[in-house]
Amino acid sequence: MIAFVTSIGFSVSITTIVSYLVVERRAGLKHLQEVSGLRRSAYWIGNFIVDYLKMTLIIGVTVALFFIYDMKVKTAFIVYLAFPFGILPFTYVTSFLFEEDSAA
Repeated sequence: MIAFVTSIGFSVSITTIVSYLVVERRAGLKHLQEVSGLRRSAYWIGNFIVDYLKMTLIIGVTVALFFIYDMKVKTAFIVYLAFPFGILPFTYVTSFLFEEDSAA
């Protein structure tokens, strides 16, 4: 039950990350930043840091709730802290599956 509830919460946060990347690409904001002189590595590193901080906040609240309600998952926080390093690159790659000029 715990895994089901946390997976729903994390999937919502991942969806917002992917939707932001797709909307940003459709609006041409990434291209505008590249034309202005921003390197791609700086763009993706900046995105990763901001998205990691968002995920860390969500994970922190989740782990705090585990301890507050004494759910007996003392080692789950290790898995949750490693989660963003696996899911964020995957979401970035997945965002390229969406077409740039599809209908809104």
